[in-house]
Formats: sequence, structure tokens, C-alpha cells
Amino acid sequence: MKYIQSIDEVNGCYLIQHALVVLFKNIIKCFDLSQNLIWEKIIPGKSIGCKVFRDFAFIEFIDKESGFEKTISLNLDTGDVINSGLERYMVRSVSIEGFVIALKYNSDYSTNTFCIQLPFSVKWEKKFDDLPLYIDGEYLLSGIKNNISLIDDNGNIEWKFDTAEIGCWSDYDGSEKQTQVNKILGIYEDKIYILLNSGKILILDIKSGDKITILKNDKHPKFDNFGDSIELDPNNGKLIQLANQDLIEVDLHNNYTVTLTPIEDMKSLNLENYSKFVFDDDFIYFSDYHHYKLGSLNRKTLKIDWIYDFPQDHDQSDNPRFGRELKLFNERLYVIDNKHTLHIFQKGSHPA
Repeated sequence: MKYIQSIDEVNGCYLIQHALVVLFKNIIKCFDLSQNLIWEKIIPGKSIGCKVFRDFAFIEFIDKESGFEKTISLNLDTGDVINSGLERYMVRSVSIEGFVIALKYNSDYSTNTFCIQLPFSVKWEKKFDDLPLYIDGEYLLSGIKNNISLIDDNGNIEWKFDTAEIGCWSDYDGSEKQTQVNKILGIYEDKIYILLNSGKILILDIKSGDKITILKNDKHPKFDNFGDSIELDPNNGKLIQLANQDLIEVDLHNNYTVTLTPIEDMKSLNLENYSKFVFDDDFIYFSDYHHYKLGSLNRKTLKIDWIYDFPQDHDQSDNPRFGRELKLFNERLYVIDNKHTLHIFQKGSHPA
């Protein structure tokens, strides 16, 4: 990996085919892939998020006058404001087909959920307790606390699964806890993979919502769970996790067989990973926040091919700089650190 550039005071970055959209406190900037500024736009409040559809960016912000969340829609080529009809909505997801899931305040400050077809046309409006999310652009799923639901094109719930059916689980200290959804990992071959708060993986049938099985990490030396850093790798039909100094994989084509491989390079180089990572078919990129480094694990050789030490501020040694959010797009790695600096790297030969 080759270091390209750093950008300070960044709230978030969003990647599209030909450009990079960067959110600052109250300014949005769009750069080309050589980091040349294409346009910038001042917004009337503090930016908090961005969703992109084709040539448009929907920027969510806290309006400085009202204090409410609103959306401003920008043309990605020019930065010009467009009238999308979404100004008073809070955009939560945009599918590749151009369906927007958004919230809007009622007079009593409660919210309704809307499905909107772009250009602006309301398909349905519902009072949902659980916020739905797009998964893979095809299915609309809700997964929060103990409920998992599939929602159809008219906003009706096709099926609902209550994790109370699974029962409770015992935490490390022996306390009993209710089983709930941690996050939806995704859909693969008509199965939904859900990480539970117990660290186990619940698999449901996408058509019926029926439970297929619950995966346990039977290779863990002490516990039978996975962890927050596990991800679905649909290209290779696996669940993968880089935890501490071990690579854990679940083969989704072979009876959900779990393998745990100690990474000797991580031990000898004193590297660890306890957080989320990004990956492609060849590498896993991770942040070692204990040692303020970035690294890449070669998935074929199981060797560490690249290490980056974050530059530290000499006058702030009590608050070291480490990677907080990683994104991988085309041939570049984008990392936002804990001090809101965006670091950009170009993939290359990965020298050790």
C-alpha cells in the first residue's frame, strides 16, 4: 500500500465510481480520484451522513435553526442543489433500484417510515417501530432488539421472527441475558445471516423466516461464540473474522465447518485486531488500535504484507491516533482516524 494523502476535520467519506464525497462540519466537498477538488457546498447545519444514488448525493444534516434532521440533495457533477422532494425527510437507505427508505417527523415528534421511488413518488407510508434497512438492494429487512422482519413492496410485513424463541444465554460473568439481534450480516443463497448478541450466528430462510440453524464457534478455546468483527464474504461463500491474532472462517458450502488459524506473523510482529475490518478476495485490512497501526493480511499466504504506523502528535501523547473507520473502494483504502483525519492509500505490491 502506498500513502497518498491525508485530509483533516472529516465527518465522513463516501465513495462513488468517479469521485470521493467528503463531509466536513458544514461543508461538502467532492474530489476526483486524483484528489483534485471538483466542487464544494456550504450546508445550513452540521453534516451527519450521506447516501448516493446515480448522480445525486443526499446529505443528511442537523439544521442549525430548527435543530431537526433534514436532507439536502446535490448533483454530484456540479454540487448544485436539486429539488428531490426529500428536504424534510431523514434518509436512511437508498437501493440500487432507486427506492428510498426515509423517516419524517409527525406533529407529536414521533416518526413515520416512508418508501419513496426516485424521482419523488411515495410508494407507502407506515408507522414502524423497527427501522427497516435495505440488504443487497433486493430485500427490505428490519432487525432490531428481538425482532427480525421481512417487508414487502407495499410496506406489509411478510414474516417476523422473534429471537425469544431461541431462549436466553449466559454471559461471561454467568448473568442470564435475552437473545437479541446485534447486526444483520447479509443474505447469501436465500439465507439471512444474523449476528446475535450472544456471539452466535442465526440463519433464517429468506422466503419463510424459518430458523435453519444457529452457528457456534466450536474451535474457540474457551467460548462457543464469534464476535462483532465477523463479516459475510459472498464471493467465496464464507463467514470470515480476524479476531485478536486468529483468522476464523466458516465454510457455508461445507456443513458450516469452522476453522481457526493462528496468524504467526501477527504474533511475531505484535499485531492485534479487535474491531471491524474491510476485505477483498486477496487481503484483509485491519486497524490495531492498541498499537496505533494499520495492517493487511494476505488471505492466501496468511502473511502480513503491509504495516502503517499512524503519525502521532507530539504534544498530545495521551490521545494517540488510531484507525476508527475503514473503507475499501476499487484500488484504494480510506481510513478515518479518531481525530477525524482521513488517510488515503493506494493498493500496490504490499511490501512487508
